[in-house]
Amino acid sequence: MSDLKSRLVSAVQLASLQAPSAPADASGLSGGSFIRDQETQKQQAAVLVACLARPEPSVVLTVRANGVPQHAGQVALPGGRRHPGESFPEATALREAHEEVGLDPSEATVLGVLPPVSTLTGYTVSPVVAWVDRPVGLIAHEREVSQIFLWPLAEVLNLDRYSTHQVRLSQSGRVHRYQIWRLQGGQWPIWGATAEVLSKLAQR
Repeated sequence: MSDLKSRLVSAVQLASLQAPSAPADASGLSGGSFIRDQETQKQQAAVLVACLARPEPSVVLTVRANGVPQHAGQVALPGGRRHPGESFPEATALREAHEEVGLDPSEATVLGVLPPVSTLTGYTVSPVVAWVDRPVGLIAHEREVSQIFLWPLAEVLNLDRYSTHQVRLSQSGRVHRYQIWRLQGGQWPIWGATAEVLSKLAQR
């Protein structure tokens, strides 16, 4: 267990040293990514990659409730928009995880932050990686989350489970390239920005 936690710490530390050499693709929580103009304004958001130290270490994922305005019925990491005055991105990610799945922030040890992902819906999302040592009870927020499920960390870290494909769409006279990420296997399809966030961890 400690070896796996050490691997995660090393991966996150390596990610924090990464300096982008070119404009990044913008991933969409709706399942795609495209090249945006750099001057496009983005709202800040954060998600929590909560790794539970179970007999089979696992990552907490949710299925969005059908009544939410965006990405209803899709798999997501707990997260949301930054609130004024809070420490970003750690406090944002921990607060949102507490609201959405009932994870007590005091139970989570933050290991670091992965490179941000820019979404089609106008957000720059910062993934916060945390380790949870003790058993915890998770409760879905009834208006935001229809289901909580755990995905084995070993599968998250297995690069062979990931795939991408690209599509081109014409918008306002310009052709944009969309890169779709997918994490294979399981009952629920894990794709788009959620899969890309997890792939950033696996790639390291």
